Amino acid sequence: MKKIFLSIMVTAVLSITALAQKVTLAVSAGISYANVFLKADSNKVEGLGSKNGFTGGISANIPISKYFSFQPAVNFLQKGAKIQSGSPLFINGTSTITLNYIEVPLNLMFNTDHRAIDKKADDFFFGIGPSFAFGASGEIKEKDAKDSVITTKIKFGSSDNDNIKGVDIGANVVIGCMFFNNAFFSVNYNIGFNNLLNSNEIRWHNNYLGFKVGYSFGNRK
Repeated sequence: MKKIFLSIMVTAVLSITALAQKVTLAVSAGISYANVFLKADSNKVEGLGSKNGFTGGISANIPISKYFSFQPAVNFLQKGAKIQSGSPLFINGTSTITLNYIEVPLNLMFNTDHRAIDKKADDFFFGIGPSFAFGASGEIKEKDAKDSVITTKIKFGSSDNDNIKGVDIGANVVIGCMFFNNAFFSVNYNIGFNNLLNSNEIRWHNNYLGFKVGYSFGNRK
């Protein structure tokens, strides 16, 4: 019995060690093009435009099988929107909404295996999964017809004194290419599921398109 138990323990340790050796870390940075789906009384609010922002972070790639892996990440991400002059929200000028989040996407990835045949080959990947974004800070910059700028801080939370809920739950889709030198390029789209306003009459959903470049440390195979 002791020999069987010892054999099981040795096998488990070797399996965990082998898996750990295949886990890789990556850093990435890029640009986000964010917007907002905003509805008031079931009618879509017009006059909303995309806002450019920054995104960047660190991720881990944990192999599940030859072609599939689990990829959690922690990113800094800017969401928001531009509200054009003439919108029902701001009539006298234009405004820019900036929302800074710490985002945690949890993607299931499919990866090609071209590099196993040719070490100088590029591989492609596709992933999908949920995401959880936690509000860190935000502001609204209003610019009137005289080019005067008024900045208002945004409060995250669920109380009556807060502006936007603190957690943004969404779904993420990502596609990209891992080059033979471990540099990579990715494009992802993310859409928020939960209403971020503490109101049943007005609905606010974030969405963004992200473009990132990065580098993966360690042997991917």
